[in-house]
Parts: sequence; structure tokens; C-alpha cells
Amino acid sequence: MITQTKKTYATILSALDKLKYEMGASDYTGVFLQDKTEKENANLFLSKFKTLQICDRGKKGCTVSTFKYPSVKNDGKGKNGSYNATSFYRGILSDGSVVGINPYVGGDSECGRIFNNKKTDADGNWISDGKGGYETVASYSKQCGVLMIDANGIKAPNQLGADVFFFIIGPKKISNYITKIDTVLTDESLQYTDYQVGGDFGQ
Repeated sequence: MITQTKKTYATILSALDKLKYEMGASDYTGVFLQDKTEKENANLFLSKFKTLQICDRGKKGCTVSTFKYPSVKNDGKGKNGSYNATSFYRGILSDGSVVGINPYVGGDSECGRIFNNKKTDADGNWISDGKGGYETVASYSKQCGVLMIDANGIKAPNQLGADVFFFIIGPKKISNYITKIDTVLTDESLQYTDYQVGGDFGQ
């Protein structure tokens, strides 16, 4: 798993470098263009790979439908949660690994935008706004999108930190998101804890 993760990570970085070169871009703001659609940006990215199959966002296929977090996480409603894998545009590579992207559009020239996230209490439960919804907090962040690699596709364990890794595409660099690829690259270790999705939080 470690060997394949390293290989797929190198492949995705190479594709991003190729995109920058072909588009004459100095950074990722010149690759993931805010005036294009999400699908246009995704298709351009996926065109840099030799894919056996491409799966649109919101559609099943290429990966399982959900990924477990690196360790148990509250879904906001008191249950053990999971991450929606179909939020990415995905492509299966010839070695069975999968790359994916969730591009953000409509931001400013530096991929900056306002993100509204639900507020949580100390246990990770969403806080009600008393009107049938939930309280949110707004924050400005420069993000061109989120990348995903799945070292072995639909095969288990389908868990972040094990066979799946996420990355934030910033204007200038790629950063860890939820997972830490560093543990694979330098320590050659996978850091995750198995758990049962859907049970009461922590159980």
C-alpha cells in the first residue's frame, strides 16, 4: 500500500507540473481558472492521465461511495461519520489506482472565497440555529480545490490515511488535507484506526 501510494502521489504531482507548463502558469491560479466550470477544470486535470474510466462527480463508480476518516469522526448528528467520495471527479489509472479532483470556481484571482462551515460543540455535534438549520461560521481561504488519490480503487480498506489521501490545492502549493502524506513518504507508515460507520459516535 505504501509503495502504491508513493507512486500515485508522484503521478499526480507530475500531472500538475505538466499542466502548469502547458498553460504557461506560474502557480495553480493559472491552472484552475475561476471563470471556467468545475467540470471543465476537472476534465482538463484528468486529461493528463491515461485513464481506463472516468466517473463524474455525484455518480457512483471508480471508488466506493464513501471513505472512512483516519479515525472515528462525529457526522454532526452523533453518529460515526464518513466522507462522500463522490464529491470528486475521478479517474481509474491502468494500475488500478484512482485520482480525483474537486475544483472550486467563482473565487477571486487567487482562488480565494468565503467558506461557510457548520459550528460544532465539544463532541463534534452541529449546533442548532433554532430555525431547523445549523449555526455556521464564515471564513476566507485561498483554495483552488481538493485532490484525492486512492492507491487501490474499490479494494479495502477505503479509509483516509490508509489507502486514500487528500490534498488542498493552494495558489502556490499542495498541502495535506485531513490526511498526512508525510508519514508515508518519510516514515513509510500508514496512520489510521478502523471503526464502524453509522454507529453511535465513538462506539
